[in-house]
Amino acid sequence: MDSSSGSSQKLRIVLISGLSGAGKTLSLKTLEDQEYFAIDNLPASLIDPLALLLEQQQQITKVALVMDGRDQTFLARAAKIVQGLEARGHSVLFLFLDASREILIRRFAESRRPHPLARSGPVNTGIDREEALLKPLRQVATMVLDTSATNVHELRQLIIDAVEPRADASPHLFVTSFGFKYGVPLEAAFVFDVRFLPNPFFVETLRPHSGQDARVSDYIFASPEAAIIRDQILELVRTVLPLCTREGRSSLMVAIGCTGGQHRSVAMAESIANTLKSEGVDLEVLHRDMGRNLGGV
Repeated sequence: MDSSSGSSQKLRIVLISGLSGAGKTLSLKTLEDQEYFAIDNLPASLIDPLALLLEQQQQITKVALVMDGRDQTFLARAAKIVQGLEARGHSVLFLFLDASREILIRRFAESRRPHPLARSGPVNTGIDREEALLKPLRQVATMVLDTSATNVHELRQLIIDAVEPRADASPHLFVTSFGFKYGVPLEAAFVFDVRFLPNPFFVETLRPHSGQDARVSDYIFASPEAAIIRDQILELVRTVLPLCTREGRSSLMVAIGCTGGQHRSVAMAESIANTLKSEGVDLEVLHRDMGRNLGGV
């Protein structure tokens, strides 16, 4: 691409990729509703010609492209493609959509469609192949969005908040629980470990219940340290939110982790979220791993 065309039209470009079933199609439709010129599965070799063409007109200023992770050119050159577009003065946001294995399997079952990488085999096989294939894209993405706990309406808002942040609006806060044995949420701004709190797993009557159960929560917060940690996290969030507003940040994720994401992290996330909601904070509570292996540590 010729970088000498100083008078060319500058574009807002959103590249969308990620796991099959994580919400790429809905994300593209959402951006189309936001007046983005939307193209699904554009070959990577056509990105530069498309940008060059759009630079020469004034009607289209916002472009959303779903990039197929199976496109070998995009897999190999994603970072250079983004850098090249930015070098021409375009604003580029690369979103990678992710979701838990259980959610992906459920979505494929509900849609009754085969996984594109396992058309004649189990969905699990396709997910394994795609996760390995797309790992380089996840690492170079501007933002990784976990859609596991979002319904259709929440996903739409998640995409809008990521793509069209409002400088005068407070960031949308996500308080999420997770299990360390399933990995730390990469999109989290703050990660807190609560594995040192009393573990309901070792109480037979509590083990089958999640941290949303009052009996489990009461057991955890009977420990003075639990309330101290909760209050310190709350104070940090209250301090950071105005700073994020000043910077025009659209969202902020605070992640609370225990071993399996069933008991301690869930109870802590619920307590933090309920307190902030009572203070008027715009937030959502997500429990990424709750139910994966209820009763596990």
